[in-house]
Order: sequence, then C-alpha cells, then structure tokens
Amino acid sequence: MRTEIEDLLADTADDTAQPLHHSIDEIIHRGRRATRLRQAGTITASALTVGAVVGVFTLWPSGGPHPNGGGVQPAGPGTTTSTSPSSPGSPVARTPRATLTMDVETGQLVQPPASKLTDAQIIAQCKKQDADFLRFAENKAGGGTDKLDNWTVKITQGEDTWFRAILQSPDGKRYARCQYRTAGSGAPGEYYDRQAVNLMRPFEVWTDADGSWGQIPANVARVTFQAGDGPLMDARVTKGFYLLYAPLPYTDVKGKPIWAIFYDTNGKELARFDSNGSNPDVGHTVPRDPIFPK
Repeated sequence: MRTEIEDLLADTADDTAQPLHHSIDEIIHRGRRATRLRQAGTITASALTVGAVVGVFTLWPSGGPHPNGGGVQPAGPGTTTSTSPSSPGSPVARTPRATLTMDVETGQLVQPPASKLTDAQIIAQCKKQDADFLRFAENKAGGGTDKLDNWTVKITQGEDTWFRAILQSPDGKRYARCQYRTAGSGAPGEYYDRQAVNLMRPFEVWTDADGSWGQIPANVARVTFQAGDGPLMDARVTKGFYLLYAPLPYTDVKGKPIWAIFYDTNGKELARFDSNGSNPDVGHTVPRDPIFPK
C-alpha cells in the first residue's frame, strides 16, 4: 500500500500519473546525503531535487538483470550496452536516460567521453547554477563568491543531453562541481557546489546516486571503482581531479563496499577507500580511513 508521502511526492514530481520509482528509504538516504553535502557548502535547487527523485537509472551495479527485465544487451562487436526496458505492459514502464558500455574483453564499464561543449559553453551553463548557489547555499566560505568567468574547466564528461564538469578558480584554491542537463529529464539530474581545495583528506572520496567526482592527489593517474562484486569502472582522470558516472541507487548498494582504488603512473596501488556512505547502512556515515598497501 502506498503511503501518503509517496502519493504527495508522486503528485508533485510527475503530472502524468506515472508511479514513483524510488522507495522512501532511498529518498531518506538522499536527504541525509544532501545534509552532509550542505555542510561543505552545496546546493541543489528544489525543482531539480524533484527531478532526482523520479530519475531513471539505467545501469544496475550488480551487473545482473533489471528487476523488470533488461540487463546487458548486445551493442556491436566487443561491447555490450546496459539499459533499462521501457515496456507499457511491465509493472513500471521506464525509459532509458543514459547508457554505459561494457568492454567484454576486460569486463570494465566504459565511461561517457569528454563533453562536446566548449569550455565557454560549459561555464555559461554553470553560471546559471552558480547564481543559485551564491544566493541559497548555507556555507559559502570555502567555495568563495567570485564569478566563474575566469575559472578553468579542468575535466568534463557527458552525452547529448547532459554534462558534468569540474572548474577551478584562478588561484587554484577552490573548485566547483557542475552537473547540467542540456535537454530532457531523468538521470543524471542537475547538481552544483563549490568547495575549498583539500577540504577532504587525501584519498577520501564518496559515491552517490550518480557516481563520484571531485579532487584526488596530484600523483594519482588512475582511479577504479567497484560496487560489491560488480564490474570495474575506470574514472576519467586529470591531474588532481576525477569524474565517474555510474547510477548507484541506494537500494542496490546499501551495506556493500564501493571500493575506490588509486594508482600512480606506474600502475602501483597507492591506496583504496570504501566510498559508500551507506556501508554499513546505519542511517549515517561511519568514519573510516584510507587503506594503504603494506
């Protein structure tokens, strides 16, 4: 039986009478995660939060079949593509919003490439979200309040309908994370924050429903992620920053480690960190330290 809050969320987020695609547990988890992020100076507009609640995830971390069918489908020689089905006759009809490709030789999921947008176009779009951040964020001290015009786009990824990017201030002391939908709706949703460089400890990174992104030590040349016993995912890496897009619904990853493993240019492991704030699933993030090779 649907609860009153589910009815309210469904009515607010979708005027097409589509069913709610996320459980109350997941919504509560995202609220807790948002609270932690706001302490670092973050913002997500309320309309965009609604979009995140009803977003469709097209990749399941276990690598197995979707509860309503789906799973990994052929995508030409040497690759497979993971999507969710969209069938009017299924219990929940879902439309694919994003696609990741698996290399069948290595078993790794291939990340979306760099965005096709120019740096100027990316900054122009991110400035719209930055204006909301400067107006509404609870903590702006670490991220500053200067305009993005002279900031540098450090790394991007995206597809035709969305992009994500990390921008850095001219003095190198601050960076911004910008995720923007250029068309349509669905996952990944829109997101923006600013924070000080070195806010987190080295090798401390966290995953959320859309993957992971942020700062890494300058000597890191490669970062891989693995949710439970699922396939490896290689993040996009530039000096000092990384991007990983991976739909990781709370209901699928709670109680499971999501290992972020860091390597240098010679392929030597530098450290690993369980980036899943819901492992263990106790309602809050349990403090932990990076694990270093002996």
